Amino acid sequence: GALVHDLGKIAVDVKVELADGTTWHPWHGPLDQPYRFKYVKGRDYRLHGAASSLIYANVIPAKALDWLSGFPELWTQLVFAFAGQYEHADILGEIVSQADQASVAQELGGNPGRAMSAPKQSIQRQLAEGLRMLISEKFKLNQPDGPSDGWLTQDGLWLVSKPAVDQLRAHLLSQGIEHIPT
Repeated sequence: GALVHDLGKIAVDVKVELADGTTWHPWHGPLDQPYRFKYVKGRDYRLHGAASSLIYANVIPAKALDWLSGFPELWTQLVFAFAGQYEHADILGEIVSQADQASVAQELGGNPGRAMSAPKQSIQRQLAEGLRMLISEKFKLNQPDGPSDGWLTQDGLWLVSKPAVDQLRAHLLSQGIEHIPT
């Protein structure tokens, strides 16, 4: 699940054009000629998790899937994780969620271990989870022709501070979380 979580990005977040001018999709198989790609404008940052289910069978060999399907409890968790439904994937879903949160914390320059070891209800954890959700599902990043909530570069994530903080606070309040610093 964790290995294919972001795999859907190549199906929905980027457009790949081959040297001969045709459009390539991941279900076409390996790239066999030079290509170029561009990010899709106005892409839905929530869609890539669901789109990974379009691709994982091309990445994981059929023999491995056959073997895994022989373990019903694990298979159920794996199918839910592949679909991005981590809340139904039991321990595997928790592992994938924590790995994703640690990855986001690391990208943001934080301490992944500390962020994930915070108690479930700590304000630090609630802030980290809220920011993670906004980054993956709501914030518009790297918008060349329009307003951006921030920019993701190789060096880090840069957010427009007041709007980002306001949206994070509003999200936490909408979740019933109280005592949010102002």
